[in-house]
Amino acid sequence: MSDKAVRIVTSAPTELNRHDISDEELEMFRHWRTDHVQSYGQTALGGIIGSVIPACQALFDAFVSHVVKPMDIIGLLSIIVLTASAVGFALCWIIDSKRVRDYNAKIEEIRNRTNKKIEYVSRSPMNDEPLPTNGRLKKQKMV
Repeated sequence: MSDKAVRIVTSAPTELNRHDISDEELEMFRHWRTDHVQSYGQTALGGIIGSVIPACQALFDAFVSHVVKPMDIIGLLSIIVLTASAVGFALCWIIDSKRVRDYNAKIEEIRNRTNKKIEYVSRSPMNDEPLPTNGRLKKQKMV
């Protein structure tokens, strides 16, 4: 080492103290979501509600009525909107229920983690070997 070089040694705490999180904060974490799955599901539900009557009327006129008349384009579009909205609503429901289970599991993991301590093991150079440079660790011989 030259005269002007300064050897820097860093240290880490021997244990990491836990952070207390209140039940209110955990409940806020459960209900705070960045995705818009619930909004998409509500939109799909609105599509179902809005298109169920015209779609049923179109199906009734085409297949059940005594006077058979061809299905018009508006009836066909209402059936397509009803089907797409039902599929979208089902997918959003499945995704949202899975996310609720994931959030519940994560909250339980946080609650169980509060009693654990994390310990750091400090490593000192062996046999006066120099500290690793350029972010790479040198292979050590097993003694």
